Amino acid sequence: MFEKKRGGTHVGVILSFVIFVTFLIFIYTTIQPAVKLNKDKQIVLDLLKEEIISSVSAELTNAVIKAKITIEPPPTGMSIDCISLLSDGSPENFIAGIQGKSIVVRQIETSTGIETIQPYLLSTSYLKIGLKSSISAGSSADVSFKIDYADEPFEPTGAVSCTSTKNLNYIATTPLSDNTYTIGFIKTSNYAFKTKVDEFKTSYEAGYNNLKQQLDIPSDTEFIFIFTDEETGEIVQPAEKETRASIYSKEIPVQFINQIASINSGTLTIKVW
Repeated sequence: MFEKKRGGTHVGVILSFVIFVTFLIFIYTTIQPAVKLNKDKQIVLDLLKEEIISSVSAELTNAVIKAKITIEPPPTGMSIDCISLLSDGSPENFIAGIQGKSIVVRQIETSTGIETIQPYLLSTSYLKIGLKSSISAGSSADVSFKIDYADEPFEPTGAVSCTSTKNLNYIATTPLSDNTYTIGFIKTSNYAFKTKVDEFKTSYEAGYNNLKQQLDIPSDTEFIFIFTDEETGEIVQPAEKETRASIYSKEIPVQFINQIASINSGTLTIKVW
């Protein structure tokens, strides 16, 4: 009996192993650039998300004002259709704090909570507000207002026109005495603003390359954004750019402030290639 030679079998195993390793290297070198590209674009998307939201955001402050109005009976008293919230004279007071701001004043219906935008007039010593309904002589009423203010512009609410105005003095504590007002709370939050989205679109269209540098976007990467108001359907989008590569995109839900200081829901879509 002669022992069979196994050298051929060993050579076959080694050859198969070499072929398998070569195949793995081929697959890796083929896929790795695509994987790296995908990772790089995802990093850019995350960066753009933070930078764009920061660029279109600003502070909005809400203040709730509660007032008690008492009108003397005739003949000394007469119905009123406006009130004036008087300044208390200190630098920290509310009236001083809203000077130079864009303002929207809403009267809050006590029974339903419905808010109605009211005209106003702001001076250094008072805030005059038109009432939704007149208050008759010989009666009293508790009224509440929500005042939104920011550095960003809002739509004008129209000039206030008054037949008769009641002055209200500020007090810091409750319960309210006749013809006084107090501040229920003041809250400041950061939101996207529709006006700043429009400004960002203008910057994109007028100086795209400069904007890319400001946002630290790589020179070999392009981007575009689309802002959609989910409640009105309005879309803010720069002119489309030619694309010759795979597009990577991300959708981000946002809350934003519209032109009358209402909070709307929207979607920010970012595309890079």
